Amino acid sequence: MSGPAEAAPPERAPHPDAEAPVGRAVLPGWFALLRRQLHLTPEVNVVLAVLVAVTTLFVVAAPRAAAAAYDDALVHRVATALPVQRDLTVSGTPGRFFEPQPFTDALVADVRQAVLDRLGAPAADLLGATGFAAYSQGFDSRTLPDGAQPGGEPARLTLRMQEAWTERVQLVAGRAPTSQLGGVAVDPDLTSPDPGGDLPAVEVALAEPVAATLDAQVGDALLLESPGDGVQLPQFTVVVTGIFRAVDDGDDYWAADPRALVPARAPTGDGGLRWLATALVAEDGYGALTSAFAGAGAPPSLPPQVSGNLTHAWRFVWDAERLRAADAAVLTAAVGRVQTAGTTLAPFPVRASTGLVGLLDAHALAVGVTRSLDSVAYAGIAALAVLSTTLTMLVGTSQRRERLRLVRARGASLTQVSLLLAAQTLAWVLPGAVVALVAAWVLVPDGGSPAPLLLAAATVLLPLLVVPWAVRAETRTLHGPPARGRLHPAARLAPELAVLALAVLGVLALRRRGLSQPAEGGVDLYAALVPTLVGLAVGLVVLRLYPYPIRWAAGALARRPGLTAFLGTARAARARPASALPLLVLLLAVALSIFAGTVLSTVAVEQSRAAWREVGADLRVDDPALTAEQVETLAGADGVAAVVPAYRDVGAAVGELRPVTALGADPAAFAELLAGTPLAVDLPDLGGGGGRDDPLPAAVSTAVGDDAALGTAGRLVPLDLRGVVPALRRGADADAVVVLVPLADLTAVTGGGVEPTSVLVDLDGTLGGDVPGEGVGDAPGDGTADADAESRVEALLGPSASRDVTSREEVRDAVAEAPLPAHLRRAYAGAVVLAAGYSVVSVALLLALSAAERRAAVSRLRTMGMRPRDVRRLPAWEVLPLAVAALLPGVAVGLALPLLLGPALDLSPFTGGPADPPLRPDILVTVALCVLVAGAVAVAVLLDAARDRRANLSSALRIGDQT
Repeated sequence: MSGPAEAAPPERAPHPDAEAPVGRAVLPGWFALLRRQLHLTPEVNVVLAVLVAVTTLFVVAAPRAAAAAYDDALVHRVATALPVQRDLTVSGTPGRFFEPQPFTDALVADVRQAVLDRLGAPAADLLGATGFAAYSQGFDSRTLPDGAQPGGEPARLTLRMQEAWTERVQLVAGRAPTSQLGGVAVDPDLTSPDPGGDLPAVEVALAEPVAATLDAQVGDALLLESPGDGVQLPQFTVVVTGIFRAVDDGDDYWAADPRALVPARAPTGDGGLRWLATALVAEDGYGALTSAFAGAGAPPSLPPQVSGNLTHAWRFVWDAERLRAADAAVLTAAVGRVQTAGTTLAPFPVRASTGLVGLLDAHALAVGVTRSLDSVAYAGIAALAVLSTTLTMLVGTSQRRERLRLVRARGASLTQVSLLLAAQTLAWVLPGAVVALVAAWVLVPDGGSPAPLLLAAATVLLPLLVVPWAVRAETRTLHGPPARGRLHPAARLAPELAVLALAVLGVLALRRRGLSQPAEGGVDLYAALVPTLVGLAVGLVVLRLYPYPIRWAAGALARRPGLTAFLGTARAARARPASALPLLVLLLAVALSIFAGTVLSTVAVEQSRAAWREVGADLRVDDPALTAEQVETLAGADGVAAVVPAYRDVGAAVGELRPVTALGADPAAFAELLAGTPLAVDLPDLGGGGGRDDPLPAAVSTAVGDDAALGTAGRLVPLDLRGVVPALRRGADADAVVVLVPLADLTAVTGGGVEPTSVLVDLDGTLGGDVPGEGVGDAPGDGTADADAESRVEALLGPSASRDVTSREEVRDAVAEAPLPAHLRRAYAGAVVLAAGYSVVSVALLLALSAAERRAAVSRLRTMGMRPRDVRRLPAWEVLPLAVAALLPGVAVGLALPLLLGPALDLSPFTGGPADPPLRPDILVTVALCVLVAGAVAVAVLLDAARDRRANLSSALRIGDQT
């Protein structure tokens, strides 16, 4: 029996927001669903896109900037090194048994080519210039015809034949010398016995400062004779045919012998001073030199023979601007091949000398230290980026929970939903990542390899990897609040103990072997992660302990009037597990920022201390020809608070100890000058001396025995040791033993043979008054020298070829603005800014994570009469416990990390001082971080409260209602 046909239920129109079942969807439907999903939770998607873009910019730009800084550091190190350290010089002198050989242009070219062949093409391409020169020993000189000392002082003149020097000078008087050998009649009383007629005369040219020092004019003749400590040659003369001025006195061409442009002054064995200068002969004047060395009447040799009285030098100058850090291995191997070439380079014995390998080794050490410190900051930022990105994905997934559940309920698998959310995430983050990648390449066009592209790809993939986990957590149940997965206690405890063990073992290992391993190259990733592991370990401990004080606080607040504080702390105590991520982000950010601030503060302080050690005052004027009138002029100049004349001999000796730095100064004035500075000393009483036969009262930096005598200025002076003052070593910038004696007593004991050679100047303003070119000191009124100290001293005292002016400010700025210190400052400052940004995002996301539940609770409370003021306070009380729980341990970790890692940190490449100075926490950074965290919490709370005020009561009350 059949009943009436059952009526089909009426077909319901689909809800406008309902998605088609993914399992039965065709491709166009899937894209339509994706298009609708892209418009969901735009705020979180924007935050995620910005996070990925900023992180991509960092992971690409930071390594490239570091690589560029390493290259710049090598360029700076080579460019600022002394020529003897930097250049490759192949030089030699034929020995006594050398087989005579003609000196020709072909010989010079063959040796040059032999060196280039040994260097190899890759290294030879890095050369900027090559040159050849032949030069003599220094000859004692006297003016003719009367035989007086040139300029009234002893002088030694070196004769130099150098390629292409005439192309780099401008004659201001006379003409260029020729290769013709002339003769000059000399008074027989000035010559050796049996002079044999006129003495040979070599034509020379002098630079203007040299001519002024020797009081020489065009046409003047000088008699040259071998010094007692040199090879004895017949007397001969030189005739000045021209006086020149260098077209560019800063040209590296003149670095081979700077005395060709400016004479130098050096002490003599008897405590006096002599001038050292160089005269240039004709570029083809080799024959004239060898004929002059042969003496009067010797027949000329055509072509001239290679002379054993001349040093032949081939100079190879590296183009510093072409050098890159990757060239270090090539240069080291190339220099090694030249240095081991032996007699294959020239027909006579030559020796290759350079300090380039030492410069490269020092650069490798500095780069290794810098790379290690960089890696510490990069590891911390990477951890913050991972945690912040994960938190953002969890918040976004949480806000789409109901829609994702609906898709799952209509037949979509977990994989399909994950792919849908991953596609949406990729659509949001990929454009920003590409823009950030291009921006990084534009901002840092040089430096590094394409390897950062892998880091950029990992940054984009990170949120996609979080998607399956987040989707599974939110769709584990299809109705009601999300179910929390329950782990066995051991499953959670094991990784936490592993992190704690890795942190402890890492700290112990770092303190034992240091952070950098320059011999191995690269970066020790585990060592770089240790500070981050310490922060994570402390964060995990805090998370374990966090609920107990919060519950206690909630219970205590429950007994007090008012609902807001209790409700906020109670909600904080029941926070979702994902709330642990903001706590870790805040804690790591605070710890990393304080650690970075401590490193930067220590570097700045040590740079200043290193400048004090090198200069010894605000300004130091060194001049062997210093006069009492010049000291008085300096003392009376505007901006000068005090001056201390001093005698300084770095080549002195005490008994068998050498070298010893002898320092003669007024002890009281010296101690007063250094009072309140990093070089402050407490000197014993050095009075009671002064007699010519009395021992000199002295203070030493290191014990040297009771019966000690000071050897200086060609004299041996007995000492009366009054005390050991280790701080003297700092004040004299000496690594060896330092002996301080009263200058007046030293002058009396030596019979006036010792005069001040330096002036230490204490400034209380700008030297010489307010004139153009004034520099900026450490702080207003701190008495620092300005940036143009040398020109100011010259304006006060007049020009001097032997004067050297050293400004403490210039020394400090030179160290601070070098590539590696400047890079470290930028890297760590950038890390602090990024950490602050991640902190702000984490606090905002923490509030967003519980926004729906909080809005529902607030709406219900508002219907029951909660005041708007209390509504605004609720988010603050909810986030305050977590902020405090992150801030206090974060500050503690940041202050403890320098103590834990201090012995492992080598800061010498950035300070010019000791490798492991005491680390000094920056209190301002610590206070600023606390204010920043408080500000981040306040901003996030205000934004959240404003959003809650706009919420519709009826819609908020229906949150979670499934009917």
